[in-house]
Amino acid sequence: MNRNLMVVRSIAGILWLVQLALGIVFWTGHALSLAQLHMGLGLLFVLALIVLATLAARAGAPTPLVAATVVLAAAILALGYTQVQILPGPNHWIVRVAHLLLGLAAMPLAGRLSMAAGGERRGPTGLALHTR
Repeated sequence: MNRNLMVVRSIAGILWLVQLALGIVFWTGHALSLAQLHMGLGLLFVLALIVLATLAARAGAPTPLVAATVVLAAAILALGYTQVQILPGPNHWIVRVAHLLLGLAAMPLAGRLSMAAGGERRGPTGLALHTR
Protein backbone atom coordinates (compact mmCIF):
# COMPACT_ATOMS: atom_id res chain seq x y z
CA MET A 1 0.00 0.00 0.00
CA ASN A 2 1.21 3.50 -0.82
CA ARG A 3 2.87 5.19 2.16
CA ASN A 4 0.77 8.37 1.81
CA LEU A 5 -2.40 6.27 1.76
CA MET A 6 -1.30 4.50 4.95
CA VAL A 7 -0.53 7.78 6.72
CA VAL A 8 -3.84 9.40 5.76
CA ARG A 9 -5.78 6.24 6.58
CA SER A 10 -4.09 6.13 10.00
CA ILE A 11 -4.88 9.78 10.67
CA ALA A 12 -8.49 9.21 9.65
CA GLY A 13 -8.67 6.18 11.94
CA ILE A 14 -7.33 8.07 14.95
CA LEU A 15 -9.70 10.97 14.30
CA TRP A 16 -12.58 8.51 13.91
CA LEU A 17 -11.84 6.89 17.27
CA VAL A 18 -11.63 10.27 19.02
CA GLN A 19 -14.88 11.37 17.36
CA LEU A 20 -16.62 8.18 18.40
CA ALA A 21 -15.47 8.57 21.99
CA LEU A 22 -16.57 12.21 22.11
CA GLY A 23 -19.93 11.31 20.58
CA ILE A 24 -20.53 8.65 23.22
CA VAL A 25 -19.63 11.13 25.95
CA PHE A 26 -22.12 13.63 24.47
CA TRP A 27 -24.86 11.01 24.29
CA THR A 28 -24.45 10.36 27.99
CA GLY A 29 -24.96 14.07 28.64
CA HIS A 30 -21.39 14.87 29.65
CA ALA A 31 -18.72 17.27 28.36
CA LEU A 32 -21.10 19.17 26.10
CA SER A 33 -18.63 22.06 26.24
CA LEU A 34 -16.41 20.00 23.90
CA ALA A 35 -18.91 20.22 21.04
CA GLN A 36 -16.74 22.75 19.18
CA LEU A 37 -13.76 20.39 19.47
CA HIS A 38 -15.93 17.57 18.10
CA MET A 39 -16.94 19.76 15.16
CA GLY A 40 -13.36 20.79 14.43
CA LEU A 41 -12.07 17.23 14.58
CA GLY A 42 -15.03 16.19 12.45
CA LEU A 43 -13.95 18.67 9.79
CA LEU A 44 -10.41 17.25 9.92
CA PHE A 45 -11.84 13.72 9.62
CA VAL A 46 -13.87 14.71 6.55
CA LEU A 47 -10.81 16.35 5.01
CA ALA A 48 -8.81 13.18 5.68
CA LEU A 49 -11.49 11.13 3.90
CA ILE A 50 -11.38 13.45 0.89
CA VAL A 51 -7.57 13.37 0.76
CA LEU A 52 -7.71 9.58 1.05
CA ALA A 53 -10.21 9.44 -1.82
CA THR A 54 -7.99 11.69 -3.93
CA LEU A 55 -4.87 9.61 -3.27
CA ALA A 56 -6.79 6.40 -3.92
CA ALA A 57 -8.16 7.74 -7.20
CA ARG A 58 -4.63 8.62 -8.32
CA ALA A 59 -3.50 5.12 -7.35
CA GLY A 60 -6.20 3.52 -9.51
CA ALA A 61 -8.99 2.75 -7.05
CA PRO A 62 -12.42 2.13 -8.61
CA THR A 63 -14.24 5.39 -9.36
CA PRO A 64 -17.53 4.34 -7.70
CA LEU A 65 -15.70 3.62 -4.44
CA VAL A 66 -13.88 6.97 -4.60
CA ALA A 67 -17.16 8.78 -5.34
CA ALA A 68 -18.97 6.98 -2.50
CA THR A 69 -16.26 8.07 -0.06
CA VAL A 70 -16.48 11.72 -1.14
CA VAL A 71 -20.31 11.68 -0.98
CA LEU A 72 -20.24 10.08 2.46
CA ALA A 73 -17.69 12.65 3.67
CA ALA A 74 -19.91 15.48 2.43
CA ALA A 75 -22.98 13.93 4.08
CA ILE A 76 -21.17 13.58 7.40
CA LEU A 77 -20.06 17.21 7.26
CA ALA A 78 -23.48 18.52 6.23
CA LEU A 79 -25.37 16.56 8.85
CA GLY A 80 -22.79 17.24 11.55
CA TYR A 81 -22.91 21.00 11.11
CA THR A 82 -26.70 21.24 10.83
CA GLN A 83 -27.95 18.46 13.08
CA VAL A 84 -28.96 20.70 16.01
CA GLN A 85 -31.41 22.47 13.67
CA ILE A 86 -32.94 19.32 12.21
CA LEU A 87 -35.99 17.77 13.86
CA PRO A 88 -35.71 19.48 17.26
CA GLY A 89 -37.65 18.00 20.12
CA PRO A 90 -38.35 14.46 21.20
CA ASN A 91 -37.60 12.97 17.76
CA HIS A 92 -34.11 14.49 17.51
CA TRP A 93 -32.65 11.10 18.41
CA ILE A 94 -33.33 10.08 14.79
CA VAL A 95 -30.90 12.73 13.54
CA ARG A 96 -28.31 11.70 16.12
CA VAL A 97 -28.57 8.05 15.07
CA ALA A 98 -28.26 9.02 11.39
CA HIS A 99 -25.11 11.03 12.19
CA LEU A 100 -23.68 8.09 14.14
CA LEU A 101 -24.46 5.62 11.33
CA LEU A 102 -22.80 7.84 8.72
CA GLY A 103 -19.73 8.10 10.92
CA LEU A 104 -19.66 4.36 11.57
CA ALA A 105 -19.87 3.67 7.83
CA ALA A 106 -16.93 5.94 7.05
CA MET A 107 -14.02 3.89 8.41
CA PRO A 108 -14.90 0.56 6.77
CA LEU A 109 -15.38 2.44 3.51
CA ALA A 110 -12.02 4.19 3.97
CA GLY A 111 -10.39 0.84 4.66
CA ARG A 112 -11.92 -0.75 1.59
CA LEU A 113 -10.87 2.24 -0.50
CA SER A 114 -7.26 2.15 0.69
CA MET A 115 -7.06 -1.60 0.08
CA ALA A 116 -8.45 -1.17 -3.43
CA ALA A 117 -5.93 1.58 -4.15
CA GLY A 118 -3.03 -0.38 -2.70
CA GLY A 119 -3.65 -3.51 -4.70
CA GLU A 120 -4.09 -5.56 -1.54
CA ARG A 121 -5.95 -8.80 -2.11
CA ARG A 122 -7.51 -11.12 0.45
CA GLY A 123 -7.12 -14.87 0.46
CA PRO A 124 -9.78 -17.39 1.47
CA THR A 125 -8.85 -16.98 5.15
CA GLY A 126 -9.35 -13.21 4.98
CA LEU A 127 -5.64 -12.48 5.41
CA ALA A 128 -4.00 -9.94 3.14
CA LEU A 129 -2.04 -11.30 0.21
CA HIS A 130 0.67 -8.85 -0.79
CA THR A 131 0.71 -8.43 -4.56
CA ARG A 132 3.24 -5.60 -4.77
